[in-house]
Amino acid sequence: MTDLSQKNFAKQLLSIPVIVAALGYMVDMYDLFLFSIVRVPSLKALNLPGEKLLENGIMLLNLQMAGMLIGGIIWGIMGDKKGRLSVLFGSILIYSIDLLQDLDLPVNWAQASHWSQKFYQKRNADMEQHW
Repeated sequence: MTDLSQKNFAKQLLSIPVIVAALGYMVDMYDLFLFSIVRVPSLKALNLPGEKLLENGIMLLNLQMAGMLIGGIIWGIMGDKKGRLSVLFGSILIYSIDLLQDLDLPVNWAQASHWSQKFYQKRNADMEQHW
């Protein structure tokens, strides 16, 4: 590589779209990594019995992966229609605003545990009825 092509490559590599895309990828990977660490303690905090931890943990992971797949398809189609750069910035902006709003949520763990238990009890009763 010549000195001029190396400078051009470095300039392209450090462009705003590449940096924003890298930050978006980092946030997605951080989300996956963090969820894998806190999944079991979170489910235990919701008072799920031990035999349901694996089942519900797998369901949550599947939902997370499905959400990433569906989101990738939807944002990819929008990127084809509206332009990749504007959609990239738009998706990261929406994600960032959502995360900032989540930081301000007051969490009542007792109430969250109560509602999650009601949800799982109803779901399990419906499944038993179905079978």
